[in-house]
Amino acid sequence: MRKLDRSDVDSQRRLADYFVRKSEFNLAAKIYGNINDIKSVVKMHVAAGHWNDAFAIANRNAKFVEDVYLPYARYLAEKDQFEEAQKAFHKAGHDQEALRVLEQLAGNAVNENRFSDAGYYHWLLSMQYLERSNENPSLIPKYYSSSKLADMYYAYHAIFLYCNQPFTRQSPETLLNMSRYLAAKKPTPNISQNQPFTRQSPETLLNMSRYLAAKKPTPNISQVLIFYTMAKIGRELGAYKMARNALERLGSLRIPQRLQRDVELMTVNIRAKPFSDAEDLLPVCPRCGLNNQLTYEMNCIHCKTNFVYSFATFEVLPLLEFTIDESLSIDEAVKLVESEPPLGDSNFNPFRAVSYLNKSAKDAELEDN
Repeated sequence: MRKLDRSDVDSQRRLADYFVRKSEFNLAAKIYGNINDIKSVVKMHVAAGHWNDAFAIANRNAKFVEDVYLPYARYLAEKDQFEEAQKAFHKAGHDQEALRVLEQLAGNAVNENRFSDAGYYHWLLSMQYLERSNENPSLIPKYYSSSKLADMYYAYHAIFLYCNQPFTRQSPETLLNMSRYLAAKKPTPNISQNQPFTRQSPETLLNMSRYLAAKKPTPNISQVLIFYTMAKIGRELGAYKMARNALERLGSLRIPQRLQRDVELMTVNIRAKPFSDAEDLLPVCPRCGLNNQLTYEMNCIHCKTNFVYSFATFEVLPLLEFTIDESLSIDEAVKLVESEPPLGDSNFNPFRAVSYLNKSAKDAELEDN
């Protein structure tokens, strides 16, 4: 037996490799440290699955982050821990693999009917596509597609639970609004790339392009459950006209055996109901102030204003989109938006009637005194 020379790096490395094969990791790490071979220490911990030791080295030496987190992400993916794997890929700087794992997460959630998770993963995907669209504009359609799928799966989660479980946390009004929202997300017609002219405005074509993904059936979203919910809850709340339309749509779909009896009974019972919907259920357009029928539309049937939905109750919010005159600067526009409305005697002042009534009441009080 001879004593190794400290300058004999190759012999010490071979000795450390021998200790690694014999699972003597502490001795191997000590020898690697003596010859300042930190990369071999990292490889040893990664191969042995000593992730905490590998993380400690990566935290002290940023150049080893990829060497540690990339194999760790693949290890997690093999263990079906895709959410943690996606974060590890991102930390390792492999965003493309992180995106691929996120797509797999979303697909698995849809296939397993975990629609709440599917909506969340598609929202994460849409944010990833949006961040990368500055460098790659071709990702913008994917952003719109994933964003729409996120909205649809979020709404469909409650519909699916309502039709498959005995209890639900959502109110009947919210479920009705959700089913109407999903029914409105139908394939967009009149989008053509093969004709030189179109009757649609550029703004309309842009809005249509956002929903190109809807031209194909949305994976695992059942139109039967959507229209079944509309028919059942619509009949309970007094939306008889809408319930009739939903039952007509169900007549052209393949209904599962467990729902056929309910659909047949609703079809018979609805014949004794009025041909109208309860007025308090009709959505009001925030622009023109007119009532809209409970149809499958995303905009006002009178002035064509696009509706903005609350994702808490899926009611139409009183919000309007407006544009700023080009002559105004951003600071001036912000100042005007934040300012109080005028309280003059103009006919356009919505508070004029209230002010007039208050003034009349004060005058009457003074006369009495």
